[in-house]
Amino acid sequence: MLASRKKRVVPWFAIILVLSIAIPVGVLLYFLIPRPYTGPAILTLAVQPYDGIKVNASEYLPPIYYSVINPKTETTVASGSIGPQDNWVKNISIPEGHPGYVYLSVYPANECYYLAEEPSHASTVFKGRKYWRIEIPPPPDPFKRLSFLNVTVEYVRVADISIIQEGNLTFSGSFFTSNVVLEMSGRSGVYKLTLAMKLNVSGIALSSAKLNGTDLSFKHQDENGNGAYDAGETIFVNLSSYFLINHRNESCQYVLQLTFKNVNVPPNTTITNEMTLFAFLFEPERPFEQEHLIKIVYAIEVVEYRSS
Repeated sequence: MLASRKKRVVPWFAIILVLSIAIPVGVLLYFLIPRPYTGPAILTLAVQPYDGIKVNASEYLPPIYYSVINPKTETTVASGSIGPQDNWVKNISIPEGHPGYVYLSVYPANECYYLAEEPSHASTVFKGRKYWRIEIPPPPDPFKRLSFLNVTVEYVRVADISIIQEGNLTFSGSFFTSNVVLEMSGRSGVYKLTLAMKLNVSGIALSSAKLNGTDLSFKHQDENGNGAYDAGETIFVNLSSYFLINHRNESCQYVLQLTFKNVNVPPNTTITNEMTLFAFLFEPERPFEQEHLIKIVYAIEVVEYRSS
């Protein structure tokens, strides 16, 4: 017969020793491992004109609407508007039970104003409206169950822009520079201002574009892929890849310098340049989203360059 094996008995003091180490370590890890704060909070939401625009908010801004959602339950925590009656600041109570953040939406009543900067980098769309994720920090005092956070949103009025000098000229040689003068209304801005050009001659090339001396990017839409400009093709000049803002109270002027090269036309030839100046508005509840931008055309001009 095989000898029966003896059962190993763990001494009771070894169990106590393990527990005496494991329990404190577990408690320590419980407090050291960061966890989202899910308790009540006060969100202070402020609205103001874009930084650098010196104007009273009540004289400049329309009422701004807001909505706050608890993403855990997908329920509305608060909604309403902020205006002069609130001194452009509203304290919003957020009850406990959120996952450590809420979703905030802010929007004007129409397309006449831009949200100058997104409240956070993370966003989502809920019921057709854009919301930004707003993190709720834990209270500075762990013994107080109330957190405070501040969010400030800035708005800028959509600008009026006109072409006050088209840049007609007479030239000789194989290159020339045309100066186009734009005028923008005061205390306003424009998003992705662009100039589209179509010339009636082939072979010409846009050598450079400058706005008040600053180099601009441009792109030739080469429809047939031959690497050269063909009459009727479009050249897009990006006057602003983001916002162009006039902080001053009065209107201001911008000089757009367009330098063309490879000009090879007989004397007394008129080169025409059909220019379209356009930008984009925000759909109020879906700002900054490419597929929801609204194109606005400011001016269409036909400029003439005559060779001597």
